[in-house]
Order: sequence, then structure tokens, then C-alpha cells
Amino acid sequence: MSQLSSDRVLGNFKDLQKAVFTGRPNRFTVECLTNNRKERAYLPNPGRLWELLLPGKELYLARDLQVSERSTKYTVVAVKKEGVPVLLHTHHANTVAKWLIEQEMISGLEGYSIVKPQVTMGRSRFDFLLIFITGPSPRTMKIVFCYTCLDHLQAEGRLFLVPRARN
Repeated sequence: MSQLSSDRVLGNFKDLQKAVFTGRPNRFTVECLTNNRKERAYLPNPGRLWELLLPGKELYLARDLQVSERSTKYTVVAVKKEGVPVLLHTHHANTVAKWLIEQEMISGLEGYSIVKPQVTMGRSRFDFLLIFITGPSPRTMKIVFCYTCLDHLQAEGRLFLVPRARN
């Protein structure tokens, strides 16, 4: 199994550093403390994130080397929840999902491979077209960021809550 390289997941971001969340003045900006300095950082995630972005929570910031005219010099990449970094950078969700599928690290998708990304079927767009190595027909997959997870009371496993999801 190959390692998930930070360059592959974070793209052009370098100098990942820790910060402490202090506030969120709007959907795409957070306020934080890093290196004993108050900073504002770009948050590429319009979600509410109420259960994650709490005062005092540890953030992971990256400096974006390609954006020099931006009002913020950092981008929020992740937040630490229960000791584990949770990816907040929505632009990288498909990169991470693709790698996890290729490494057969998603339960229930072992044996599947990605045939094509960004597939349109009718009026719907899917992130991946998957095919099972010995299976009869291709499957489509939509990647959805999900941050809220509750223990399911009636079955083993977890219940994931996806806002505004449609069946």
C-alpha cells in the first residue's frame, strides 16, 4: 500500500502549521492564533461546521504559494477533532477519495476501480464511474463531505448525517 503524500493531497500548499481557532467572521474566513499572532485564514468550505469550529480547537493551516494577491496568507486545511485531523478543504475531497478507493481502504468498495472521473448521466453529475473487477455493471459515486457522525443505536457501525442530501 502506498503512502498518501502531502503533496498529492495538499497540492501547492507548503509549510503546514498549527493554529488555534478563535472565530469565523464569515463563511470563508476564520480568525486564529498562530505563532502567538492573530491571523485570518481562508476557509475553502461554506459548511456550517458548528460541531468542529469551536473556540480553542486546533487548526492546520497551509501557506498558499500561488496566491499572492489574497487578503489572507493561510488556508485552513483541517481541524483536529477527538485527536484526529478532519479535512475541511473541500477542493481536495475527490483526491483523497480517489486514493482511498485505489488503495482499497473503503469498506465495501474493495475490488472496484475508477473508470472515469466527473461523469454526467442525464441531468446528474457524479464524481466517479466505478467498475468492479469481476462485476456485471459499472456504478457511479458522489463524494459528499460529512462531518457529523453519531453511533447508530440499532446496528453496528456509524450513522453519518449529510446536510441537504437527497435520495
